[in-house]
Amino acid sequence: EEIDSIPQALAREKRQFAAGADGVKLFTGASEANGIVPMQLDAAKALVAEAHRAGKPVFAHPGNTEGVEIALNSGVDVLAHTTPDGNDWTPELVTRLGSAHMALIPTLTLWDVEAKRQNLSDAVRKEFINNGVRQLRAYSQAGGLILFGTDAGYMSDYDTTEEFQLMAQAGM
Repeated sequence: EEIDSIPQALAREKRQFAAGADGVKLFTGASEANGIVPMQLDAAKALVAEAHRAGKPVFAHPGNTEGVEIALNSGVDVLAHTTPDGNDWTPELVTRLGSAHMALIPTLTLWDVEAKRQNLSDAVRKEFINNGVRQLRAYSQAGGLILFGTDAGYMSDYDTTEEFQLMAQAGM
């Protein structure tokens, strides 16, 4: 279902809640063929506000640092991934994430799957993973709330060993 407006998005969200949805996942940075497309901040704010009115948590797929900013500025509860865009999370960003009490589900193995899906080089694939490890380390060392999760179902690998190994590389 293509959504063209904030009222349409809110109506869909309400229908999903009525059908039993336990939360919302926003693509504050959606992966498209031509790169990461940011969600409009006003749409994110409206959807987060409605979810919180309904007592539901909001997760964000940030895609890149801009998507993290949209998640922060809209009041999202949980980042459902690090970002492979190569930008380390600055101390200021980490502090803002912590002040917002935003949790992080790193899903570091996702970047291996995505790089392979896109036929990227091993060097790029490793850099994606290393970026996520550095971001997780920064947030974990600052006392940020880290949740464990995978994209099992989207990814065909259900073994969590590698995710734990990567989290250990991040100092956890």
